[in-house]
Formats: sequence, structure tokens, C-alpha cells
Amino acid sequence: AFGDSITKGSPYIKSYQNGNRTGGYEPYLEQFMANVGRTAQVKNYGLGGERSSSAISRIDSIMAANAGADFILILDGADDASGGLSIETTLFNLEVMVDKSLAAGIQPILSTLTPGLSRPSWNEYIPSSYNPGIVDIVNRKGIYLADVYTLLATEWDKLNQSDLIHPNREGYQRIAMAWFNTLQAIAATPPAPEPTPEPTPEPTPAAS
Repeated sequence: AFGDSITKGSPYIKSYQNGNRTGGYEPYLEQFMANVGRTAQVKNYGLGGERSSSAISRIDSIMAANAGADFILILDGADDASGGLSIETTLFNLEVMVDKSLAAGIQPILSTLTPGLSRPSWNEYIPSSYNPGIVDIVNRKGIYLADVYTLLATEWDKLNQSDLIHPNREGYQRIAMAWFNTLQAIAATPPAPEPTPEPTPEPTPAAS
């Protein structure tokens, strides 16, 4: 699980976990998977306050330390607006993370951003610009989306902390459910059939 303070699990998790199986949504996701007989280790690499411009470098070491992982769950970009990064820069950086994940042989699942009530502009730009841009990346790259925003937005007023940014326990459960829904959809998708090899043509006899 890769991202910022929401991936870390603020305010319940106070420090960087460096891959520990703790967090806000991570333990719930493991439990949801176990409930359907699937074993999963969800490692927490959330770093509070990080901008996507720094995350595109940090992701390299995370993937190197987890070579052979099946998936990397990316929920990142919520801190960019307060850090002065443009929407276009955030989307570009998310696409870089996706490309790096694919190049490392780890399947990325990209999440929509969570709602934000602390800044009026977030209420407007997250659903109108950030998240459509994230969906566009998913479609162009042929990867999977976890639509965290949709599972939170209609009841965000009762699913967040007093800071209006970070989820409460129920909110983190909803985030875990969004990831779980996507992982279940992937498991239910049959693999693409192997291409049928073209028969080798018989050589034409040489004329005598």
C-alpha cells in the first residue's frame, strides 16, 4: 500500500510504518480477503505529508524491497494541492508511478482521491478534475481502478475526522472495501487466452 497520510492511517498511526502490516485500512483489507479464503499481506508504505513529486522517487525503493509482490495499491496526490502542485503535475506523477510499477512487474491498482472538506477548492476539483484524470490513466494503461471516492463521498460528513481530511475507523473500512472490490473483480477476470500459433507453411518443392 503506497501513498500519503491516508495510506499511513492518520491519526491512528503516528509514524512511518516502513512495510509493517498495520495502518488505517490495511488490516481491514487483510481481514476482508481472509473472509473469502484468500491470504494477503498488505504492507503499509504510507508517508504523511508527502507530495507526489517526492513519491515518484520513493516508489522505486519500495518496489525493489518487495520484488515479486502481486500488486501495489496507489492512493496518492491529496497533499499536492496544499503543496502548490498543479492538477496536471499530480496526474503526470501518478502516471509515472504506474509506469514504474508495470516496468517492475508489479500490477498497479490506482485509487481515486478521497473527498476533502477542509478546502472548498478540493470539493470542486477532486470530483471534477483529479478523479476523472485518474480514471483516464487507468483506461489508457489498461490497469484496474479502486473507486475509493464513490464509497466515501455520499457519507463523508460522518466518515472523516474533525480535520475533515482523514477518515475515521468506518471511513478506513470503506477504503478497504474499495480495494477489496477491485481485487475480487481481478480474481474473477479470466486470463486472456494464449494466442494460437500460426501453422508453419510447408515448403514449396523446387521446380526441376
